[in-house]
Amino acid sequence: MLKYPSVEHHPVEVTDIRKLNAGFLISTHEGEQIQARKLLFASGLQETLPDIPGVRNLYGKSLFYCPYCDGWELRDKSLFVLFDHPRVFHLAKLLYNWSRDLIVCTNGPGILTNEQKQILASRDIVVSEQSVSAFHGSDGKLRLVEFTDGSRIERTGGFIAPKWVPRAGFQQELGYEVNDLGGILTDEMGKSTVPGLFAAGEVTTGFPSQLIVAAAAGSIAAASINLELTEEAFSS
Repeated sequence: MLKYPSVEHHPVEVTDIRKLNAGFLISTHEGEQIQARKLLFASGLQETLPDIPGVRNLYGKSLFYCPYCDGWELRDKSLFVLFDHPRVFHLAKLLYNWSRDLIVCTNGPGILTNEQKQILASRDIVVSEQSVSAFHGSDGKLRLVEFTDGSRIERTGGFIAPKWVPRAGFQQELGYEVNDLGGILTDEMGKSTVPGLFAAGEVTTGFPSQLIVAAAAGSIAAASINLELTEEAFSS
């Protein structure tokens, strides 16, 4: 992208954005100010991992989030699923496509219904309501899962659920609307509710997705921006 003479790359943090009559005024951490006629948010999500010892050394290597991204690579392995949300039932069913050796942990009671537990048990999927105290492994490879009662189980891979927050943070200054997950609300072309402000990718959904999905949304938004600039040039 940087080979184009009309493209500038500023590897700095944006600290403030103000809406102008004809565009935006962007302020950076270094004190620089940049004016733009259009603005595209493509800043993704801020990810927070569970506060469990050992998780950071294993995440992205043997502990993952997305079964569609990493389930096949963990096929036929002894897997561990940690998710304190009712969606853990759906996640367990998905992972059963790749491994029949599953232990599902809800990190406490009341997450799964008795019917859901029975359905999982009918497929020999073990459900634990204990809380996890630590993950153990080396070189990024999970070896043991430890519970708060001191018991341990051997596992070679697993799936956890981080917390995500859209990396936008300028709703008060710009006044754009958001969805239920905090993502910037847009139409199918990436237009937000603020004229001239566009958004694409996970910052709009508030939920993680595959890179190809975010890239496609970025392409659509870029075309929409170009169309607006073209029409404005011919209307002035």
